[in-house]
Amino acid sequence: MRRKNATLICLTAALLLRAGTAFAWGNEGHEVLCEIAWQETGDPAKTMVKGILKNDPDQPSRTLRGACTWPDRKRGDPNFNWVEPQHYVNIEHGKTFDATDNCGPEGCVLRAIGQSARVVADPAAPAEERRQALKLLAHFVGDIHQPLHVSYPKDRGGNSIMVAVCDPGCKAAHTCDSDCETLKLHKVWDVQIIGSHHQADSVALAHQLRNGISAQQRQTWRVLDVGTWTTESFALAEDVAYHPVQNGAVAPGYLGDIATPQHPAQLPADYDGVMRPTVDEQLQKGAVRLAAVLDALAAGQVPAGLVAVAPLHVTPSNAVTSKLVVRKRPTTSSPKVGQLLPGKTAELIGAQQTSPNSAVWYRVRLTNGREGFVKKSLATQTS
Repeated sequence: MRRKNATLICLTAALLLRAGTAFAWGNEGHEVLCEIAWQETGDPAKTMVKGILKNDPDQPSRTLRGACTWPDRKRGDPNFNWVEPQHYVNIEHGKTFDATDNCGPEGCVLRAIGQSARVVADPAAPAEERRQALKLLAHFVGDIHQPLHVSYPKDRGGNSIMVAVCDPGCKAAHTCDSDCETLKLHKVWDVQIIGSHHQADSVALAHQLRNGISAQQRQTWRVLDVGTWTTESFALAEDVAYHPVQNGAVAPGYLGDIATPQHPAQLPADYDGVMRPTVDEQLQKGAVRLAAVLDALAAGQVPAGLVAVAPLHVTPSNAVTSKLVVRKRPTTSSPKVGQLLPGKTAELIGAQQTSPNSAVWYRVRLTNGREGFVKKSLATQTS
């Protein structure tokens, strides 16, 4: 009877774990971070955020907590592929961030934060673009504080490293061999470690974590510089997130050398407990910083450290003799949103390709704040 009960518990745990993987910092992590940030912001920032989001056609995005998950909820939209490279930045082992090497025309999380912040701070920006910018900004500040969003290209930020996760109760009962869940290491850091808190919901966890932030931490963390955020997260990826756990502590080694698709690396029962303090502090730190960013933007200030990665621009190529049409979506049949005359420039936001064999389009922002797409073949990058 004892073994039967243990097996039932194990199967239930496995089903719960599989259900949890539906969150893509997953939805819960972004909600926690943004709920803390909302409580940390001053009244002017709250007024700004409410004003920007109040008419959002996406009902869940009318609160900051809901807005933070919007970019992940848009994944799979063929008109929104240009955002994908902006959730992260890849850096080689032992290197430091370099805009030329790590943030090309397709963008990266550092440049995306600066681009979005400038639009949010501009009350004259078109309402649609300002709403989108706020949702992207809040999400990207969360992403840059997840260590495996600032990590190695060789393993796609831990997405190529498979690990086996077992429920601790099942381990004790020796019934888990067939019930372990195989996950990507990135997913463990996005979802599994946060879920090990066992709080009722993201709001409850946000309150718990916020209560653990000291006044000294608030003061120390309010460094509004994407370079600093990147350095911190990359150090955590190299020194913590990529490592195994042994005897209740982070151990030497690289999980990518241990795991193979056929033989995932076994994570010990105490893995979540060892890694959770790092995850918790990154959520707290990102929230305090997002709140400080929103406070600054509400005052009409864009902190210089947010725009440390210089924007890129495009101009019509020599093949364009009259004007380059800017379209709402990346297709020639889409409505026009503006035009770019020869010799004039637009800010390059990202790159879009709706299918492997389709044309590449650039996402651009015109001087009037409107955004749209131009064919890459008809545009030349100028900076």
